[in-house]
Order: sequence, then structure tokens, then C-alpha cells
Amino acid sequence: MKIRRLEISGFKSFADRVVFSFDDGITGVVGPNGCGKSNVVDAVRWAMGEQSAKHLRGRAMEDVIFSGSESRPATGMAEVSLTFQNDGRLVPPQYAGFGEITVTRRLFRNGDSEYEINKTACRLMDITELFLGTGVGTRAYSIIEQGRIGLIVSAKPEDRRAFIEEAAGVTKYKARRKQAERKLEATEQNLLRLSDVVGEVGKRLQSLERAAKKAEKFRELRGELRELELLAACRQYVGLRETESAQAKELDEAGEAEKVALAHAARLEASLSAERLQLLEDEKKVQQLAEHSHRIDKQLRLSEQEMEFAKRERETIAGRQAQHEEEVSLLGVRLAHLGREEEELRLEQQKLADASAEDEAKQRQAEESLQSALKEIHDAQHAVEGERHQAVSVLTKLANHRTNLVNLERRRTELSARLQKTVSEKEQLEARAQEIARQRDELAQKLAATEVKRRELHQHKVAAEAELTAGRAEQRETEALLIKLREELADRRSRLTSLLELQKNFEGYGRGVKAIMLREEEERRRDGVYGLVADVLRVEPRYERAIEAVLGERLQLVLVESHAAGLKAVDYLRKAAQGRASFVPLTEMEQLPLVPEAADLPAPEDTVRAVDVVGCAPEHDRLRNYLLADVFLCDTLAAALSLWARNPGERTFVSADGEVVDKEGVVSGGALEGVADGLLHKRREVQELAETVQDLEGRLHLATDRLQQLSARLQATDTQVKRLVHEEREEELSQLRLERDVARLQEDLTRIAQRDQVLHHETEQLESAMSEVAREEQTSRDAVAAGEGEQSEREARLRAMQGDLLRARERAESVQAEVTKAKVSAAALAERREGLARSVQRTQEQRSEVESRREKLQAEIAQGKERDAALQAKAEVCQQELRQLLAESERLRQELGRARAQYDQAQERLRGGDEQVRQAREEARTIGERRGKAELAVQGTRLELTHLEQQVRERHLMELAEVAVARREAALQLEVSRAEEQMHSLREKIDALGEVSLTAIDEAREVGERFAFLSSQKADLEESIAKLRSAIARIDRASKERFRETFQLINDRFQQVFPRLFRGGTAELQLVEDPANPSAEPGVEIVAQPPGKKLASVNLLSGGEKALTAVSLIFAIFLIKPTPFCLLDEVDAPLDEANVGRYNEMVREMSRSSQFIVITHNKRTMEVADSLYGVTMEEPGISKTVSVKLSHQGATAAA
Repeated sequence: MKIRRLEISGFKSFADRVVFSFDDGITGVVGPNGCGKSNVVDAVRWAMGEQSAKHLRGRAMEDVIFSGSESRPATGMAEVSLTFQNDGRLVPPQYAGFGEITVTRRLFRNGDSEYEINKTACRLMDITELFLGTGVGTRAYSIIEQGRIGLIVSAKPEDRRAFIEEAAGVTKYKARRKQAERKLEATEQNLLRLSDVVGEVGKRLQSLERAAKKAEKFRELRGELRELELLAACRQYVGLRETESAQAKELDEAGEAEKVALAHAARLEASLSAERLQLLEDEKKVQQLAEHSHRIDKQLRLSEQEMEFAKRERETIAGRQAQHEEEVSLLGVRLAHLGREEEELRLEQQKLADASAEDEAKQRQAEESLQSALKEIHDAQHAVEGERHQAVSVLTKLANHRTNLVNLERRRTELSARLQKTVSEKEQLEARAQEIARQRDELAQKLAATEVKRRELHQHKVAAEAELTAGRAEQRETEALLIKLREELADRRSRLTSLLELQKNFEGYGRGVKAIMLREEEERRRDGVYGLVADVLRVEPRYERAIEAVLGERLQLVLVESHAAGLKAVDYLRKAAQGRASFVPLTEMEQLPLVPEAADLPAPEDTVRAVDVVGCAPEHDRLRNYLLADVFLCDTLAAALSLWARNPGERTFVSADGEVVDKEGVVSGGALEGVADGLLHKRREVQELAETVQDLEGRLHLATDRLQQLSARLQATDTQVKRLVHEEREEELSQLRLERDVARLQEDLTRIAQRDQVLHHETEQLESAMSEVAREEQTSRDAVAAGEGEQSEREARLRAMQGDLLRARERAESVQAEVTKAKVSAAALAERREGLARSVQRTQEQRSEVESRREKLQAEIAQGKERDAALQAKAEVCQQELRQLLAESERLRQELGRARAQYDQAQERLRGGDEQVRQAREEARTIGERRGKAELAVQGTRLELTHLEQQVRERHLMELAEVAVARREAALQLEVSRAEEQMHSLREKIDALGEVSLTAIDEAREVGERFAFLSSQKADLEESIAKLRSAIARIDRASKERFRETFQLINDRFQQVFPRLFRGGTAELQLVEDPANPSAEPGVEIVAQPPGKKLASVNLLSGGEKALTAVSLIFAIFLIKPTPFCLLDEVDAPLDEANVGRYNEMVREMSRSSQFIVITHNKRTMEVADSLYGVTMEEPGISKTVSVKLSHQGATAAA
């Protein structure tokens, strides 16, 4: 694999395309300092895949692109092509058929890189593997650049070991080992993630297997329970059918019995109606007899009253006769006394005749007064007798009226009692009707409420069943969603963990950047390191590819506080030999304008300013502006080229696919490897994954809570459905009972209405009779009141007349006394004679008066006797009439008693009939209730059958009638109590299972398959890990063996080369272990003893001795494992002339087997070269070459 051609374009100072052709032997590259000779070596290293800008003497990889000069603008791309001769020995088998192998590398200013082998795009890894084991590589001993000679001597023993390993071909093994370790690490990471997934899936599988076993057990128990429930339902169905048949028969019998009872009650009521009519006739007869009896009693009482009045009057007459007779007797005595007195007076008159003449006038006057008084007494007595007669007549009429009033009152009392009884019965019926109506209304309300409640329960049941169905469907969906979320969460977490680990380790960043950023954050902050450009930019996803393409390696720029912080970081990388990195001093950048001049360029049509789509914190606006001020985004590469053609040299255009046309027109494009793994994309993916994981965790938590809520709600809903079914059935039964009760009460109301009509008719008749009695009674009362008033008036007049009579008698007696006094006075005044004459006169008059009074009294006695005889005759007549009336009254009483007895018997018969009718109605009602109960029982049984059929249809999706036909014999043989115990036991077992997911069986199978697949994958990974570890062990054994063999050979040859170059002395290589890390591979220490000096460490030698010792080691390696080519960049610079001669001799000797390209200033070295390339810088900043083949002495200029 000797180098045949090197093509450079836009690389460092080679702005134009330059071609170097290399033949066998020694090719020298010469030129003054600063002309770009060493850039040739850098170009070779860069083309072979060097990734460290520091090793290419730059800060960032973009520094290798020609940055422009005073006369030339910067280019947008650097390209180097390196062509090797293929001898077919060391190259990979896929390139063995090519005569030449050309490796090409391009770098665009946007950071994009391209690698090609024989103009075929490839990866950096492909180029690296191409050179493994050949001794050729960016860090191999085949390229010894300026300054590396001293590093070989002063390097750490473990760093020197790398040269021996390269010569031994161990680097290839190490590369493979690293590759195997990376694969092992990735595999272990995959295994770790897969183990987590397998663990989670295993746990889920165990849970699902338990759930599946529980579900299987549930299915088994539910199957047994279903069979028992079906058999029990069949048994119950058959029993209900039999019960329904018996109840229907009983209902028919009760219906017939009810019809018979109602017919019997109707017949009794018809018979009772005739009895009621007869009762009315009897009652009418009783009333007529009672009225006749009342009239007889009235006449009887009148007769009795007349007899009483006559008796009283006779008693009065008898008393008066006794008084008269006594008075007559007294008058007789008085007449006798007056006779004697008259005789005496006559005798004395004779004596006093002369004395009485003067008082005669007074005596006559007194006598006249006495006569007047007597006449007044007579008139008063006559008036009293007339008034007494009138009073007796009034008293008789009043007694008649009072007797009639008493009879009417008794009649009214009887009618009132009957009316009260009728009204009371009517009120009781009305109260009963109201109570029944109230009960009926209450029952109707209850019935309506029951119907409403039943409908509500049915609606609620339907809604609850729908909710239960929907809830179960949602539960299954939620369980499926939960599984999906868990798996997705596990995958996203795994991906996020991997990305975070990569981000934490800064995978994909340059070695130097990684070394800076992997330090502790506190240390970084203390040293003024703030982060990376990729950390501070925020780009919309659709522009990520374009921004990553245009910024390229600049995304790895390290943000530092100042130049001092940057220098400190550079010093750290240099001392630690950790590669290179580029730094952005933020403090110094603040001195620049916020907006660079390029930002003033107007945006062409159909483009977007990159600064407008890239966000950042305000303190980083200046950084963003300087990175992207002249960058514009467009849709396609064609559009970018068109835009550049209109605006050449001013703007950089980037397509959405990341194709770049820089200001110089350099186009960078093609398929971008690993764009999805770009820095910006990875950071956005990490952020999105974190948000996704958080969202999935929240959704998982919500789904878990939702599943728990659904399970609780489903359990409650299932309980509610069962309760609603039971309550609906109870309400239906209650509704049937209420309907029967309402019908029964309505029948009672009808019967009460009929009886109420009868009572209403009786009440009207009684009220009419009472009204008539009331009118008669009022008439009698009025007559009694009038009679009593008249009697009172008569008695008052009679008492007044008797008073007048008494006063008249008193006046008469007074007058009589006056007459007597007058006579006495006359006699006294007329001297006794006249008194005596008057006395005689008076006596005669008294005798006459007494006689007159006696005659009158005798006449009155005679009249009294006549009146008494008349009264006695009248009394006898009245007595006769009374006896007749008494007989008639007795006859009427007997007849009335018989009529009343007949009426009472009729009433008793009517009451008995009523009782019979009531009993018949009660019997009919009882039979009706029995029929209603039987009907209700039939309906209840049918309802139970309907519910049972519906329950079997809903729970088992079967028709109970069909099931009963198929399982009738088994159902009839079923022991109900034992079956109930078994079903109870099965339900307890099912309840003991708790919540059961029937989808767990399918899920367990699916998860089991997934677990088996993942387990096989895990086994494959474990097998791969074992194989990788075995391969690593084999590589380690082969590497150690090869290293020991090669080390021994190189050490022997080093001991030969060292004295040759030094013209004496000794040197050897020693393996030394690191005391701090005994397990590490031993390093290589150089022990040299130049001529005339003691054996000592190479670090104690002078600069020239160190350089010559390093050259001795390199040449010793070449002699043992010559590489196809070797680049020596001013290796001879530290050597003096004598040593340069020996150095050149060794080079010439080794050029027989290897191709040497020597960068030198030394003329003696130039002399040994077979051809020379001169590098000049005629135009400042731009290198050009002149080639000279010394064998032909010809020169050609290469532009």
C-alpha cells in the first residue's frame, strides 16, 4: 500500500488543486519555513481519518479549510484524495481486486464531512479499518511529524508501547478489541435494558399468569356455577310452571265461586227489596194506627179533662153551696135576732117614736148606699160566674191543644230517632265511603308512584346495565391501554436512559471536547467553561438538518469566559494529551458588534435567515449572529445554487436536506450519514423523550387510577343492577297487589253508593214526615200559646172581678156599718125614738135584706143543685164516653202493638236480610280477595317466570324454556338445598378470587410469547456477550503474544541500530509496570548508553541524543515491520551533520523495502532523495509545488 498520488484542494494553504505523485524510494519535500511543507503531511494524516484538529495544528476542524488570503477568498470545502498502490497483501478482502485504492475526504465549512474509497461513499470506520494492521495510520510510526521525535523519547512508557503495538499489528487487534468492547458494552447495555424489560415482562407475566390462573379458575367455577344456576333455574322454572298451573286452577275455581257468591248476594238483595217495600207498608199502617190512637187518646184526654173540670166545678159548687147554706143558716139566725131586735125596737120605738123622726133621712140615705153596694156585689158576682165559665172553656181547649202537642212531640221524637239512625247510617256510609275513597286514592297514588318508581327503576336498571357494559368495555380498553403504556414507557425510558448516558459521556464529540466537558461541573465553572454551542442553540425540528450541516464541527465549540479560560483549557488538553478543542471567548466576543455586517444582507426571496429560526438566550445572541449571520435557508439544493448564482460571494445557502452552497460557491451535499444522530437532534430527542416519558408516566398513572376507579365503579354498578332488578320485581308485585286492592275498594264504593241511595230515599221520606209533624206541632204550640195567653187573661180578669166583688162586699159592709152608725147616731140625735124607729126600720130592712139574701142564696143553692145535677149528668155522659174511648184506645193499642210487632218483625227480618246480604257480600268479597290473591299469585308466578327467563337470557344468553326441555330430568333430580350450598360455595370461591380480568388469559399468552421471544433475545445477547468476551480474551492473548514476540525482535534490532547510529554505545527496551496500576499493560522504557556515558534513562540525554535515540527506535521498528510508506517531517532537524549522514544511510537502506516521503531543510538529506517536490508561496498565503526527478533532471511546475 504505497502512496502513488496525493491530491489536495482547499486544504490549509493549498487553495488550488495540487497533485503529488510519489514513486518508490525517497521523495523529498523541501521549501522555506512557512511555505506549507508540513501541510502535506497534515493532508495525508487528514485523508487517512485524523479527527483531532490539534494534531493537525488547528483549533477546530474547520481550520483545515483554506481561510483565504489578501487576494483570495476562503473556500467552503477542503478535499484531499490519497491513492495507494494495492499489492493485495494487507488490504481487506473487499478491496483486493482493485489495482489502486483512493481514499478521499471532504470537509465543508458547515461541518459536513464526506469519506470515499474509490469514489464510493463510506464511513470513517471503513477508512480506519483499511489501515489497521498495516503499520500505516494517523497515529502509527509510519508518520513521524515535526516534534514527534522528542515526544517518542519523552513520552510515557505506556505511550511508547503504542509504537511496538503498531509494529506488532496489535493495533488492529486493539481496534477489534475496542470494537468488540463497544459491541460488548452496547450488547451489555442492550442486555441490561432487555433484562429490565424481561424482568418487567417476567413480573407482568407472573402477574398475568396468576391472573390467568385466577381467570381460568374463575371460568371453571363460573362454568360450574352456570351449570348449577341453569339446573336450579330449570328446577325453579318447572316448579313455577306447576305452581302457575295450580294457581290458575285455583284462580278459575275462585272466579266461579265468586260468581256464585255474587249471584246469591244479588238474589238476597232482590228479596230484601220486597221486604223493604212490605216494611214500608207496615210502617205506614203503624203510622195510621198511631195517628188514630193519638186522636182517641186526645178525645180521651179531653173527656178526662171535661170530667175533671166538671168534678172541680161540682166541688166548687158544693163548696159554694155549703157556704150559701151556712150563710142561709146564719141569715136565719140573724133574721131571728133581727126579729127579736125588731120586737125590742118596736117596743122601744114606740118609746122613741118621737126621737127617730130627725134621723130618717140619714138612714134612708145610708140604706140607699147600702142597696147600691149590694147591687154592685150582685153584679160583680154575676160577672165572676160568667168569667169563670169562660175560663173553664179556655182551659178545656188548652188541655186539648197540649194533648195534641204531646202526641206530636212523641211522633217527632220517633221520626227524629229514625231520621237520626238513618242519617247516622248514611254518615257512617259516607265516612266509610270517604275512608274507602281516601284509601283508594292513597292506593291509586301509591300505584301511580309505584308505576313511576318501577319505570324509574327499569330506566335506572337499563342505564346501569348499559353503564356496566360500557364500563366493562372501557375496563378492557383501559387494561389494554395500560399494557401499551407500560411497554411504551419502558421503551422510551430505555431509549432516554441510553441517550442520557450518551449525552453524559459526550459521545459523538471530539476527544478534546469530551475531555473538557467530562470534568466536574464545579471545576469547569471555576475554569470559566460554560458549555457548548450545541447546548445554547434551539432549532425547530424542520431546520435541524440544515443548521447541523452548516455549523458542522462548530456545534462542538466550547464556550469559555475569556481567552485566558480558553488558554487554560488548551493547556489542560496539551498536558493531558487529550486531543484538541476550539473555544469561544464570550467576554472578548462582547467587544464585537451585536450584529455583524453580514446580517445587513437582505434575505433573498423564498429564503429564511438562519438567525431567525435559531433561538438562544439573549446573552448568546451575538454568538448566534456571528455563526449564522450570512446563512440563509431554502428548500432545495437547486434553489440554493440558483440563489448563490444571483448573490455570489456574499451568502451561504443551505437546503432543508442539509446541502450547503458556501459563499465561494463550494457545494457540500449528498447522503448525510447519521443525521438523525446529530447533536441538535439528539438533544431535542432527549428533551422530547423526557417530556414523552413524563407524559406517559402521567397517562400511566391516570390509566391506573382510571382502572381502579372503573373496577370499583363496575363492582358498585353490578351490585346496583342486581339491586335494581330485585327492586323492580318487588315493585311489580306491589303494583299488582295495589291494583287488586284498588279494584276491591272500588267495588266497596259501588255497594256503598247503592246503599246510600236507599238511605237517601228513606231520609227524604222521614224529613218530609218530620216537616209535616213540625208544622202540626207548631200549630199546636201556637194554639197552646194562644190558649195559655187567653187563660192567663181570663184568670187575670177573674181575679180582678173577684177582687172587685170582695171590695164591693167590703164597701157594702162598710156602708152597712155606716147605716147602722147613722141609725145609731140618728137615734142618739133623735133621742132614741127616732133611733129606735130607725133601728126598727133598719132591722126590718135587715130582715128584708137577710131574707132577700137568704132567698137569693137559696135560689143560688137551688141553681147550684141544678148545675151540680147537670154536671153530674154530664160527668156520667163523659164517663160513658171515656169508657168507650178507653175501650177504643185499648183496641187501638192492641192493634198498634200487633202492627208494631209485625213492623219490628219485618225490621228484624230486614236486618237479618241485610246481615245475610252483608254476609253474602262479605263471602263474595272474601272469595274475590281469594281470587285476587290467586290472580296476584298467578301474575307473580308469571312475573317470576319472566324475570327468571330474562335473568337466564341476560346472564347465560340462553332461552330457559329450551334449557328446561333439555335439562328437565337432571333438574328434577337436583337437590335444591345441596345445589344452593354448592352455588353459595362457588360464589364464595368466585368472590374470594377478587377482581378477575378475563383478558388476562390472552394477555398472559401474548406476554408469554413476548417473554419467550425476549428471553431468547436475552439468551442470544448473553451468548453474544460470552462470544465477545471470548473473542476479547483471544484478542488479548494474541495481542500479548504478538507484542512479546515483536517487542523482543524490536529490542534486538534496537540494540543493533543504536550503536550503528551512535557509532558505539548500547541501548535496550525494557517493559515497566505502573505501580499505581499493576493490572495495566506494562509500558516501554528506553535505556540508552551513548558512547562514553553511563547507562541511564533516555530522559537524561541531550536533545540530539534523544532525537537520534528516537530515530534508532523508529528505524528498528521499520527493520522488523517495515510499513509500505513512511513520512518523516523534519525528523533530521535536531541532528548534526555526522548524525544526518548515518540517518540518511539508514533511510536509503530502508527505502529498498518501503517508500519514504521526507520533509526536510537539510541538503544532505535532499541529496539522498530520488525526487524532490519544492513547496513555494509565490502568492502570499497560497502554496504551490515544483517537482524534480533527480534521475531525469527534469522539472515540472504543479499548480
